[in-house]
Amino acid sequence: IEAERLLTKLAATSNRVHGPDHRLTQHVASNLQLCKVRHVQIEYQNEWKVFQALRYEDDWKKCIVQGPITKPRNIQDEKTVTIATEDIIPHLCTPVVCHGLEIAHHLNGQIGDLRLHDEETDCYEVHF
Repeated sequence: IEAERLLTKLAATSNRVHGPDHRLTQHVASNLQLCKVRHVQIEYQNEWKVFQALRYEDDWKKCIVQGPITKPRNIQDEKTVTIATEDIIPHLCTPVVCHGLEIAHHLNGQIGDLRLHDEETDCYEVHF
């Protein structure tokens, strides 16, 4: 999240100082786009595959994803599917907004980064 915030400010400054066609402005814009990509894992055709999360719908109950992502990436072969939010596993370091916390309810609605997933409890450690 911090990298995305920093690159957003840097992109605006570079665009203002150097202009939109300058090599450094374009380099910053490219890196900013990489920071905005959100990867998740879903079970797809009986295997866990990596998809790109595009957006949430129905009050965060459904996630629209695109994939599976292959290397090298071939977007033409990827499918766009809707999946229940509880059926996705976000990649570590993915920005998340916390909802439904009971003990630390003051953190509901806060943005943080996923740092660890405990498979036994199906809980995540989030850094704020």
